[in-house]
Amino acid sequence: MLSNKVKVGTIALSISLISLLTSCSTSTQTSAYGVLDSQEIVSNTIAKTVSLSQGWDWDTQQKFWYTTQGSKFMPYSWFLWLEQENSTELFRSAQNIEKYKYIPQKATPLNPDGLPIGFANDNKKDAWVGLTCSACHTGQVNYQETAMVIDGAPTMADFQTFFIDLEKTMNYTLNSNVKFEKFAVNVLGEKYNESSANELRSEFLKVTKSLSNRNSLNETKNPYGFARVDAFGQIFNMVSAHDLGVPENKTEPDAPVSYPFLWDTPQSNLVQWNGLLSNHGIGPLGRNVGEVLGVFGELEFKPKAIGYPSSANIPNLAHLEKWVQELWSPQWPMDYLGAIDVDKANKGEEHYNKECVSCHSLINRTDPKRRIFVTMVGLKDIGTDPVMAINAGRKGKTGILEGTKINILAGEKFGAEAYKAQILTNAVEGAILRHPVEDIEALAIDNLKIEKSDFNPIATPSYKARPLDGIWATAPYLHNGSIPNMWELLKPADKRVKSFYVGSREFDPKHIGFDMIKSEMSSKFDTTLYSNSNSGHNYGTNLNEEQKWELMEFLKTL
Repeated sequence: MLSNKVKVGTIALSISLISLLTSCSTSTQTSAYGVLDSQEIVSNTIAKTVSLSQGWDWDTQQKFWYTTQGSKFMPYSWFLWLEQENSTELFRSAQNIEKYKYIPQKATPLNPDGLPIGFANDNKKDAWVGLTCSACHTGQVNYQETAMVIDGAPTMADFQTFFIDLEKTMNYTLNSNVKFEKFAVNVLGEKYNESSANELRSEFLKVTKSLSNRNSLNETKNPYGFARVDAFGQIFNMVSAHDLGVPENKTEPDAPVSYPFLWDTPQSNLVQWNGLLSNHGIGPLGRNVGEVLGVFGELEFKPKAIGYPSSANIPNLAHLEKWVQELWSPQWPMDYLGAIDVDKANKGEEHYNKECVSCHSLINRTDPKRRIFVTMVGLKDIGTDPVMAINAGRKGKTGILEGTKINILAGEKFGAEAYKAQILTNAVEGAILRHPVEDIEALAIDNLKIEKSDFNPIATPSYKARPLDGIWATAPYLHNGSIPNMWELLKPADKRVKSFYVGSREFDPKHIGFDMIKSEMSSKFDTTLYSNSNSGHNYGTNLNEEQKWELMEFLKTL
């Protein structure tokens, strides 16, 4: 249990990969239900691709997709030329990217080399490629030859396997003289010679080892599969074990969760499935800096200095936050998924008001003044898998931070051990303090005024209930993605499917979710494995079948 001395403020700046984390055209409305036509930019095998209109124009969408936040996993030119293992096809080819369920794109002014959504150039002289928040928070729903790109929706991507395979490909390239020479010629161009190629090989080996160390640090017994990641577990490892230089702080990141959807996130007082992060005050900047540290951001702890050197791009993070403030949830696109039965939906609203609204409030999705004070539901009441909520209270050794102030400039000091959330808070605050000029620029970008919450997520492990607008586009369901569609969620726990396959983008509008059949490009979800339970959340399960279908119809209207 958390000491009374440890307040929510000490973890208010902690952050995760799955938080917020986010040219030359104008939007074109092509449907009464709001569709931003983007067929000219999306590269897919589906015949027709559209982006649903969510309050952004094409320019804002592009900036969200390709504005660097300070993440960097490989020199940019390397990523452009790296070939696949046992193939002459590029690792970044659309076909290979699709295998991991990232979303391929054609070239645009902000993405001149046609990288996938969420893969950005850091715009430095010696450019690196890294991830943006859109890599994890852009979804795609396919239905009958139409692909719908949805901003802020959870990705279907397999983050874990992507970087494991990238490491394998890099090692294969190192061990193949033919492949490496071809790579070196392409990367070095006119500067290619034996000396420069040897120097490149040395740097390539260094980056490969760094990626290998990261993958080893975050190795798990059970692979995450598509559409999930343990962001907190990986961030805690990177900051408290890798950056702090305390290897024994490594803990298996064994509580993968679905990527949260982003709309309404800046308007909520608490974010993350476990409510660990606050949006009050400078909380948004802090959580976004912390998110960068979890996706290949760099940080160096320097307890005796004013602030810690880091790669976090403070101004860009503020812009990304501002853009997400303007993001709306996607409405059910009747042009593509079929009309909503109004009579059924009206009856379903009555069931919603009885079964759901006490936790999942109804809001005006486009109201710029909307504010959300979320409901936190304790583990005993919700009954869902507890691991992610409990893991928020993990501790670690403080190393060189022992004896320094937890909040750097004021307050209590670190002992020999601390909550990893506190170590992360210290890292984030240090990164912010290092860049005072950039901080002023970032804070000049208006943040929403959000009510402070005294909820303590470590003392009271809980999960967050938020408004369900746009919920149709966010399957699989529950925090850990253990239920494939909304219909299964309305079944009693012992009647729910025990295993299913994730990886298909083909939508099932009747049951509100994705196809769950096995394919060559799917991963099995086994609810009997540790942290994969699909129990709990029994609300609405006692409705009769007709009432459930009415409720399902109403959920489409949100």
